[in-house]
Amino acid sequence: MTEDHHQQLLRHPQTGALALNRPSSLVRRGLATLATLERTIRFPDHRQVGWLHFDGQRMAAKGAVRVPRASAVELQVSIEGVRDLAFLRELEAEDIQRLDLRAAGEYLWDGDLACLAALRGLTSLNLSVGEKLTDAGLAHLAKLPQLTTLDLSWCENLTDAGLAPLAKLSRLTSLDLSHCENLTGAGLAHLATLKQLTTLRLWNCKNLTDAGLAPLAKLPQLTSLDLFSCENLTDAGLAPLAKLPQLTTLDLTECEKLTDAGLAQLAKLLQLTSLTLAGRNFTDAGLAQLAKLPQLTTLYLYGCEKLTDAGLAQLRPLQGLVALTTRRTGITDAGLTAFHAPE
Repeated sequence: MTEDHHQQLLRHPQTGALALNRPSSLVRRGLATLATLERTIRFPDHRQVGWLHFDGQRMAAKGAVRVPRASAVELQVSIEGVRDLAFLRELEAEDIQRLDLRAAGEYLWDGDLACLAALRGLTSLNLSVGEKLTDAGLAHLAKLPQLTTLDLSWCENLTDAGLAPLAKLSRLTSLDLSHCENLTGAGLAHLATLKQLTTLRLWNCKNLTDAGLAPLAKLPQLTSLDLFSCENLTDAGLAPLAKLPQLTTLDLTECEKLTDAGLAQLAKLLQLTSLTLAGRNFTDAGLAQLAKLPQLTTLYLYGCEKLTDAGLAQLRPLQGLVALTTRRTGITDAGLTAFHAPE
């Protein structure tokens, strides 16, 4: 019997039931193939614990959910799911690749992170706004060897000591510590082993010191560094950055103690393509240092009140500069017109 004949039999009112009970070998092979192409993730039957995202689709995380075997799956846990995270212990190691616990907020405690131990296939973890998390909680993350992306922004109780377990996450490529205001930088020494790290966000780490940045010189793959509002940094603190040969993106917004001497340190970053500056101490002399950055394509200048049209003119050798923003500076419309005019 061919497959066409089998389909006709299925549609016949008298024999459909019989056909279903005795499927053809083609149907059996098809079902077997389908089983190898899909996998089942099992969540609690009595409550929806969040949403699954994969291949542009969204499905409720409740009961047994079938997903393509090859798809990377993200679980976004809801408030209902956060109330009891024990269900995470029942998942298989490779069930989900990305876990978003942002909804947990003040409901997430150190002990809850012990539930992640079984998820050894996890590559991305978002714990942003974990207000109750402390250094003790981060110890559980050392058991996630495949982790490449970790968001700890707004985990305000973390200290330098809490970063020690992260040294074991050798595959980590992206780390967000924004608004972890207890960090002084001593903890960044633990990150020196993360040789694959490419993105580091330290936005609003207000207690970060010059000495704290020194370990970053040991991160050869770092391409993006955000130091927005690290207000205790001085020119001396930028010296280690000159040893980052792959750095392409740097944000120094509201680092109010930086001066032209700091910009001289940046002139050594020959791969830099995007730079953001906001501070009242920069002058035209400092701006001239940026003309030594041959790859610079994007420059944002905010609140640099001492900069003038003459300083901007010094950047004309940067032929690749395609995005230039000058807000609340001394640079005028006439200066911008002259800068963009063909030579």
